[in-house]
Amino acid sequence: MNAFDVQLIVDEVPEGIVDELIDIFEGTTGHDHTGSAFVNGFIEAPTFLDAVESLSRWLEERGCVAQRVDLDLATRGDIARRLGATRQAAANWAAGRRGAGFPAPFNPVSGGVWLWGDVVAWAIEHGRLPHETPRPPQAEAVTLANSFLLRQSVG
Repeated sequence: MNAFDVQLIVDEVPEGIVDELIDIFEGTTGHDHTGSAFVNGFIEAPTFLDAVESLSRWLEERGCVAQRVDLDLATRGDIARRLGATRQAAANWAAGRRGAGFPAPFNPVSGGVWLWGDVVAWAIEHGRLPHETPRPPQAEAVTLANSFLLRQSVG
């Protein structure tokens, strides 16, 4: 089993589920910078898709519809801060001057933004984070999870 940090954009957060979400998933709720409601939780599961399925079904049973996985994107500055490194170190990783195999940007806009899950996988592999760190999704897992959620909302 792996520990996954799952954050889903939802239609709305029904009254009364917050305490249960905290107790079961060490979860949180809120709104992102666009005003979209989200639910976050830590889930142990074999795969990220299994974790998303578990949380989305739990939410659905309580009248909350999961729309998509929230993309946790990070700039080089964010990467440096989150990994406890300098901005120069993050710039060197991104440029391929240090830390072989650093992931490609998720989007090259404004010097690049990375999917945090790709960076975490790299950081664990290179000893910059402990192996037991909860794993945010990598790009392929996000695609699979969003396909699942789309099928659930259509079906």
